[in-house]
Amino acid sequence: MKDLAPGLIETSRLLLVPLPFEAYGLLLAGRNVEAERLVGLSLDGSRLAELAPLIRYQYDQLQQDPTQVAWLVRLIRLRDHPTVVGDIGFHAPPDDNGMVEIGYTILQQYRRQGFAMEAAMAMAGWAANHPRVRTLRASISPDNEPSLRLARGLGMVEVGRQMDEIDGEEIVLEVPLPFGSDARSWRRQAPVS
Repeated sequence: MKDLAPGLIETSRLLLVPLPFEAYGLLLAGRNVEAERLVGLSLDGSRLAELAPLIRYQYDQLQQDPTQVAWLVRLIRLRDHPTVVGDIGFHAPPDDNGMVEIGYTILQQYRRQGFAMEAAMAMAGWAANHPRVRTLRASISPDNEPSLRLARGLGMVEVGRQMDEIDGEEIVLEVPLPFGSDARSWRRQAPVS
């Protein structure tokens, strides 16, 4: 994994492309073609409809602080082909305790190819190199076994449960993230199964 430009992350097979602030406004206005031109990628219309509540929420965050863009929605695209296979990001920058919560989706036709783990490892490694980040969290439905397996593969352990007003019951999993040189060794040691 290497950081190519502010917020753009490259892995062996993927680019994690931050959704520019301007694209949020275009998507909310239904101007998807203009948003696609802005990001230089074709966006799956059905996935954008699912993302609409998140885009609205994060657009409001960005209006207050546009510098948060690198922490929020990123398109997961194939490195060698301009194909979007999903999205990933944090709910927000690190909170006062240094926690960031990750969320991701891989489009159905690209699942079971290791893209989610590769992207999540890259995001965790990126976040671990920021001095304010201490903990990576995921909140996952007890029925979502693939995401639970991924979280456990990142070394996350269950720290509690919560009720989400939209998603219902969720298992809360966390793993501490080291900063700086320790973060580089964490990425090498983290399981990739």
